[in-house]
Amino acid sequence: MALRKSKLRKIKNLNLQSDSNINFQCISINNKLNNININKSENKMQSFESNSIKTNTIKRISKFSFNERIRNWFSALFIGLIIESLLRERFYDAGIIIIRNIQIRINDNFIAILFFQILSLCASKYFLISIIMILFNYVDTYSSLLLMIITSCAATGTGFFKLIYKNPRPYFHENWVKVFDCETGFGNPSGHSIVAVSVYLTVSKIIRKKFYLQKRIQKYFNYVTVIFILFITFSRLALGAHSLNQILFGIFIGAMIYALFFDVFKIDLNLTDEIYIIMKPKIFNIFSTIILMILFIGIIIFNFFPVLNKLDSQTWGRSINENCPNTPYSKLFEYEAYFMLAGCSSLIGGYLGIYFDIKYNMEGNIEKWVMQNLGDTNWNKTNFCESIIRIFVIALINFPAFSPNLFVSSNDTINAIFFLKNLIPFFAVNFTIYGFTRRILFYFNIGINRKYQKKLIKE
Repeated sequence: MALRKSKLRKIKNLNLQSDSNINFQCISINNKLNNININKSENKMQSFESNSIKTNTIKRISKFSFNERIRNWFSALFIGLIIESLLRERFYDAGIIIIRNIQIRINDNFIAILFFQILSLCASKYFLISIIMILFNYVDTYSSLLLMIITSCAATGTGFFKLIYKNPRPYFHENWVKVFDCETGFGNPSGHSIVAVSVYLTVSKIIRKKFYLQKRIQKYFNYVTVIFILFITFSRLALGAHSLNQILFGIFIGAMIYALFFDVFKIDLNLTDEIYIIMKPKIFNIFSTIILMILFIGIIIFNFFPVLNKLDSQTWGRSINENCPNTPYSKLFEYEAYFMLAGCSSLIGGYLGIYFDIKYNMEGNIEKWVMQNLGDTNWNKTNFCESIIRIFVIALINFPAFSPNLFVSSNDTINAIFFLKNLIPFFAVNFTIYGFTRRILFYFNIGINRKYQKKLIKE
């Protein structure tokens, strides 16, 4: 009996110990759970506070962001203009030395000269028109419209600054400079450099955005784009067309045009959001007012302010006659810069073409227009053979609009060249591309996406 009692006591003690251990463990688990809940609540509070801070900063940025960005843009432009005016002569002299060294090394090498001439052609107006047509044919309407607007701004800005600065090209007063590209207008800034930076950076951004390139590929693609731009600007030195200060100033203006669209206006190639902003009459009024003001100021400078004194015009004209004989007067000095201002009509024509397409062809339905230009229902998303046929048809549709530029003589009157050869054709081509071309292709069923056609039939 005594043994049984002792065993029972031991069993009771063990049970009591186990119960106490279990209770202790439960208490510790509860404490841990409470600590975890407290930590979670603290983290939630911290995340809530951080999110509120982020939203407050975003709100704070959104309140002054555009005004701040536009102020910084104008400040950078003003500082750049001052630096250019202070360092113009130094960089011009340095550029003359660089041209001498390059042309000595080229030594009339046909392959090297041809290579630089091909690079220079990549920034010519006909090549840029073909790039805009390719984007319209293969990518989407919005991307080509954006590139056209930037190209128009680059051309107008080039003419405007050349009318103001009236600086000579290197071979105008350096007789030893060999001319491999007969450019006879003013030299500052370099129009090829402006176009190379603003246009090809935009093309690079469109390709990266639309074709969903991987980050690693994007990195190398950016390097290739920058190297290609530097080659184009370097070709202008090698061909004797520009000095170093003119090329650097052109790079600066091109970068400012690019920054205006992608840093100030924050364009992200997001069609569904940005098309509604673009179609606002206020935006069109702002752009058209700026362009028309530049055009108006350029016309006043051209008609009422003397361009050159007699000594400069005689010496520069003699150099042009020796290096580039039979050059039409419309490509000389202030005339070339004045006619470049007509490029502003491309912007107005393209914008009105899009407005006409949405307003009348789409009956004012912007969502339907977006559906035709986005994703699987993009109207130009077809196979390779259909796209090749389509681009020839697009060229045929737009040839009548551009034909005055080809048939009006470069030695005609000033008004005929300005209006018939430049202003009206560029307006008509862009209005036709964005206003009528897709409608005609739809009507004759040429190179249209079948998925979109099926969707139209279902509706």
